[in-house]
Amino acid sequence: MAKSKKAKKYNVDWFLKFFQKIPKKKWTTKISENKKGQFCAIGHLARKTKEKDAYNNPVVQKLDKLFMGDLTWHINDNRLGYFKHLGKHPKNRIVNALKRVKKGLSLYRS
Repeated sequence: MAKSKKAKKYNVDWFLKFFQKIPKKKWTTKISENKKGQFCAIGHLARKTKEKDAYNNPVVQKLDKLFMGDLTWHINDNRLGYFKHLGKHPKNRIVNALKRVKKGLSLYRS
C-alpha cells in the first residue's frame, strides 16, 4: 500500500509567501480575473490550485477561516472602506491582513 502524499499546510505563512511573490501589476479588484490577466486574491488561489469554482475552493475557504469569516474579497476590494487602513492596493491589504492575523491582531482598525 502506497503512502498518501502529505497534505499541504495552508497556514498564514504559506499564504504570506504565496501572495508576496505576486507582482502588484497582476492584482485587480471587483472580479476574480480580468482580460488583462490580473486576478484578485481569490482568483490567484484558484489559478494556483487549478480550481474552476474559485469561491468554493478549499484553499480559499482556509484563507477565509484565517480571516475569521468570508472576508477575503472584502479585504481585497475594500468596497465598504473597512480595510483602507491595510493599504491602498489589494496586494497590500491582503498581505497586511495576513500579518495582522499572524500577530493575533484584529483585521479592523483598533
